[in-house]
Amino acid sequence: MRYDNITPKHVRLFWQKVEIRDLLSCWEWTGSAKDGGYGQVVIRPHHYGAHQISFFLHTGINPTGKDVCHSCDNPLCVNPAHLFLGTRLDNMRDCKSKLRHAFGEKCCHTKYAKEFVDKIRMMLNSGMRGMDIASELGVTRQYVSDIKLGKKRTLG
Repeated sequence: MRYDNITPKHVRLFWQKVEIRDLLSCWEWTGSAKDGGYGQVVIRPHHYGAHQISFFLHTGINPTGKDVCHSCDNPLCVNPAHLFLGTRLDNMRDCKSKLRHAFGEKCCHTKYAKEFVDKIRMMLNSGMRGMDIASELGVTRQYVSDIKLGKKRTLG
């Protein structure tokens, strides 16, 4: 992504959309936001994260290919004191360490709720064959087998 097309006019417009209460608090982006709640800045023909622009303006470092991470976990924050540059792995580790990632039944990859898995276990315990359970519930025999062996609780 190019950052050399940011003009003084863009910088002035950027700061008009930032609410600064004090130096320590989050500096809230009041402009448009994209999916996920991150502030969005359009400098034709590119779309930037507001936090990425703030990071660039304060450090002079082009963050292309890296993640500009929030220590405050506020996607609308553009306070440079709350931003740090990291890899995607750094960002995911930070997210996981703060329990912000989806896990268990909250995970978008989880196809079946705990109650469904419990139903399969109950059917197995009643003596039903795995292939019959799979056919009745519309899952694979491997999935039923994995639950029986304790390898899976959810499909995902």
